[in-house]
Amino acid sequence: MKIIHGLHKDTLIEINGSYQKIGDIKVGDVVKGFDVHGVGVRDNKVVSVRTSTIDSHLEFTLSDGSKLKSSVDAKILTLMGEWISPINAFNNNRELHNDLHITSLRYVEESLDIVSI
Repeated sequence: MKIIHGLHKDTLIEINGSYQKIGDIKVGDVVKGFDVHGVGVRDNKVVSVRTSTIDSHLEFTLSDGSKLKSSVDAKILTLMGEWISPINAFNNNRELHNDLHITSLRYVEESLDIVSI
């Protein structure tokens, strides 16, 4: 299984049916995710959790006003089912799932605690 690199530990995701910080996730938890074959949303059992601190990160804002922080090598899912970097999604104005797009993107040279599952 490929590791998803890496979201800030306070990022809210659906874990075991409710929104919780990804930093609280444990092996065996169930998270909502998108099927990479375009079938839609599905439940995924967490098989590994890795935490780390990185020296720099991306900070981006989505069209619904939410803000995310991720590692520079993170990938996000587009409406067309492609996993691409936030940088490419922003530069090419790619639509993400749920009719969202990235409205601003910033490279930050500060440390950040991330979680990868």
